[in-house]
Amino acid sequence: MSGRRASLWRRRGGRAFARPGQHRRGCHPRRPRRGSWGRVVNVTSLVTLGLAERTSYGAAKGAMEFLTRGWAGELAAQGITVNAVAPGPHETELFRRNNPPGSAGAARYLATVPMGRFGRPDELITGQILRVGGGASIGRNSS
Repeated sequence: MSGRRASLWRRRGGRAFARPGQHRRGCHPRRPRRGSWGRVVNVTSLVTLGLAERTSYGAAKGAMEFLTRGWAGELAAQGITVNAVAPGPHETELFRRNNPPGSAGAARYLATVPMGRFGRPDELITGQILRVGGGASIGRNSS
């Protein structure tokens, strides 16, 4: 990896891992009491499913998905739930700042959206299956 790419990786990856880890440590004492509770919601991205030109970002967000599932198993006995939201491309100020209308980035994202247009923040969820099972989907992998 070239020096420039390595530097970019450290900046993006470091940001993606450091803050969630700090937040988790801040809300989770070293030895939590049984019967306590809490909620952790991480933000990942649909980019984790694979998208050209987004390798470092996708890898960082993929790691966040792994941390989410791991923490869910580790903290479940204390009543702390850990979940993540993985939004795709939506018409937000940040998205448009990075992907102006007509840009190659905007076209690349738009090619992945069956509706043929970017979502709006008020229609965040469509076509999703939310697995609600008290952590059963991670049960065998949490020990």
